[in-house]
Amino acid sequence: MLLGGCASVVRPRHQKNDYEQMMKRAEKNGWVFERKAKKFQGRCPAGRCLVTIPLTPSSQRTLANRQSDIDRCPH
Repeated sequence: MLLGGCASVVRPRHQKNDYEQMMKRAEKNGWVFERKAKKFQGRCPAGRCLVTIPLTPSSQRTLANRQSDIDRCPH
C-alpha cells in the first residue's frame, strides 16, 4: 500500500559488513539492490548496468572488483 505516493521497500542486509557498507554507498547514488537466490543483484539509476554481489564471495578481491564495477558505471 502506498502512503503519500511514496513506497519504501527495505531490502535484506548482506551478511558481510563490508559488502553491506558498499551497497549502502551505492544506494545513496541511486543504485537499487534486490535479493536473488544466493546473491544480490544491483542496477544503476539508468537501469543499464548490472552488478551481482554473491552472499559467499569466492576470493578476497571480490569486494574490490564489485566496487570498481559500480564506480565504472557511466550512468
